[in-house]
Amino acid sequence: TSLEAAFAIVEELARLGERDLPGLRRAYEGIGLQAEELDRETLVSRLRTYLVWNQLKPGELRKECYKCGISALGDTEEIISKLVLKNWGILPDEPPEPPAPPRHFEYEPPPPRRRVPTGEAKAQLPPKVASSFRTLGLEPTADQDQVRKVYRKLALQHHPDKNIGAEQEQAAIKFRQVTDAYEAVMEQMKENKK
Repeated sequence: TSLEAAFAIVEELARLGERDLPGLRRAYEGIGLQAEELDRETLVSRLRTYLVWNQLKPGELRKECYKCGISALGDTEEIISKLVLKNWGILPDEPPEPPAPPRHFEYEPPPPRRRVPTGEAKAQLPPKVASSFRTLGLEPTADQDQVRKVYRKLALQHHPDKNIGAEQEQAAIKFRQVTDAYEAVMEQMKENKK
């Protein structure tokens, strides 16, 4: 949860403040960055920022990208690498993993249908999944066919290639939100089948 993540950040920040300069350099190099010429204050500041970026939810991480004027497309590691490059002028040593091949070439048979009674759906849904239903504009009682139909419609509407010019970046954000919501809902539905 967000509260647990906040506690984890506070604890780690306290530990950072207690470390000596060699310990801070080891921690900085542990995330794949060079610490040779940096003073203690800069190391602590950058490690704190990096720690916060790693704990942010994808939507909040994208907001950080927009504040810095960089693209927010990609997974969490790619976004953090872009933020590091923009803010500190360096990239982590490890190259990012190659992107996964497009899924549209793979055939995945549709899962069997399962309808969840209204009361049961609301009682079992984690907050992220409930939020995902709202993002898709669906009730928590929607079945997989309804979710797929709405997702396809919204994905087509907000796909960055369908929106040119100034609208493209906003469309990319909305497209990613819709895709994240769809994945969360479908994952929950798969878990409910078990």
